[in-house]
Amino acid sequence: MSASPATLPSGGGSVEITARVSDLGGNPLAGIPVTFSTTAGTVSPAAATTDQTGAARTTLTTDREATVTARVAQETADVTVGVGQAPGLAVSVSPNPPIAKAATQFAVTVVVPPGGTAADRLDINFGDGDRTSLRIPASGGTTTVSHVYDREGTFTVTVTVVDVSGGRQTQQLVVTVVPAPAI
Repeated sequence: MSASPATLPSGGGSVEITARVSDLGGNPLAGIPVTFSTTAGTVSPAAATTDQTGAARTTLTTDREATVTARVAQETADVTVGVGQAPGLAVSVSPNPPIAKAATQFAVTVVVPPGGTAADRLDINFGDGDRTSLRIPASGGTTTVSHVYDREGTFTVTVTVVDVSGGRQTQQLVVTVVPAPAI
């Protein structure tokens, strides 16, 4: 049994599963029915017949780790397909509380776990109608973004890291912007 690729990106996807059937001498067997099942997601087709090379194929579609089992008569074989982890996200704001009509710094730290899916971009909604999107290093790191709130009030800031497979991790932060000090 084999899976190509063996690991899907954090958003999941599809992978080709191949089961090879051979006789005791290692010679491929054609025309043998193989049934497939999975612990997560779907396999399509659920049954296939081996070709001249002894291979029967199916497609697994999943968004989480899955084990696919191929069955020929009473014999079974398994292959496990992993799903990469999405990058993690942490956001801090300075000054805290933000001051109206002054620059507010948002420090966004993206952590790509070992074996995780590479980061692609940050999407930030500042909660006051302004948004920005920027590319970030695939390995993550800290990015600082400056924003000026024109007025005082309470705003919900939504920061989303998008990985290269389209997977998303979102964090919201409520900020209360105070009036600028009187001069």
